[in-house]
Amino acid sequence: MLNQLTYSAEQFMTLLKRLKVLSPEQPPPKQANITHTQLAIIDFISNHPKCGVQRLAEGLKLSTASISVSVRQLEEDGYLQRQPHPQDGRAVLLSLTPLGVDFQKRAFQFRRQMFERLLEGLSEVERDELITLLEKAVQSAENATNR
Repeated sequence: MLNQLTYSAEQFMTLLKRLKVLSPEQPPPKQANITHTQLAIIDFISNHPKCGVQRLAEGLKLSTASISVSVRQLEEDGYLQRQPHPQDGRAVLLSLTPLGVDFQKRAFQFRRQMFERLLEGLSEVERDELITLLEKAVQSAENATNR
């Protein structure tokens, strides 16, 4: 017999799987053949323009080696560009190209619309309660990770 925490975790996993298939259309990353890691890179650079590869890796909690491969592919595909660091000749700064900015906006819009569809069946009080509980759960998991 499963304990209550394990049972709840399995229910939550099932809900997340169902959530993934709610979308009636292909999300922009699938249309553009972009991986989850590449999307995370685009999102991070959108929020931290002109960051370096090391800062990007630290922000996403990934190795610089795995980041470098994805950065190179995104650069080749025209989503981001490298610029020399003005003070450090060995370092580069990363920024989104116009194609990258457009893609990030479309991906964000897609995700927002998906979550709006998810939340529209709840009352305002229920939405607030759901967000509060999810925030509490995420904060607890972050605290456990940082110990």
